[in-house]
Amino acid sequence: MIKIKICGITNAEDALGAVELGADALGFIFHPQSRRYVLPEKAKGIIDQLPPFVFKVGVFVDEDPQVILKTVNDCRLDGIQLHGQESPEFCARFRRRVIKGLRPQREEEVARIADYKVDALLLDSYHPDMMGGTGTTFD
Repeated sequence: MIKIKICGITNAEDALGAVELGADALGFIFHPQSRRYVLPEKAKGIIDQLPPFVFKVGVFVDEDPQVILKTVNDCRLDGIQLHGQESPEFCARFRRRVIKGLRPQREEEVARIADYKVDALLLDSYHPDMMGGTGTTFD
């Protein structure tokens, strides 16, 4: 069964529309350098309007684990997506479902994927100035 996650949600209208169209999960980006950054307080307001059983994911980039945990608890997130340089050990410390985003630049970097014991992996195109969501395909 295919599951669909729509990431970069910044308002309730888009969130509810995505769910109505069949999204299983919504991603809220808590990385201030992202153009789709959302304040935790705003994300909580959006999340409070969602129907039950929508999986809510917080996207973080090289964030302090205490900040991640506070945001997860305050916003009532179901999962965590780590999209920076987080190590396998860092990813393993959370008691929520974890998605690890990786941006391999070279083929030999793909081998390190096996080191991550997470619930899901997301492979994204490398871009020197963007952490993800580039819209660029890669081999």
